[in-house]
Amino acid sequence: MRRNGALPIRGARVAHVIETDGPGGAERMLAQLAGELQAAGCPGVAFLPAGQEGWLSRELAAAGIAVEKVGTATVTFEELEQRLAQSAPRTPAP
Repeated sequence: MRRNGALPIRGARVAHVIETDGPGGAERMLAQLAGELQAAGCPGVAFLPAGQEGWLSRELAAAGIAVEKVGTATVTFEELEQRLAQSAPRTPAP
């Protein structure tokens, strides 16, 4: 919940993970969510599949969201966590 207009998770780094990159409903929601979170002070990185359509990649990049491509092989959460730590700088909470 918001208190005094502040988002309680401000400064959190968010990993957005999805297995498709086309202009579907889930992809549109991820683009909207990532943009809203970034505007609220929660920088994120979107981990998207390599070698697909690229619609979501373009939408996120245009909104200033960091995008990392992952291969089609299985990627562990630990690998994503390490890549997130390297990609998204920490934003101090006010």
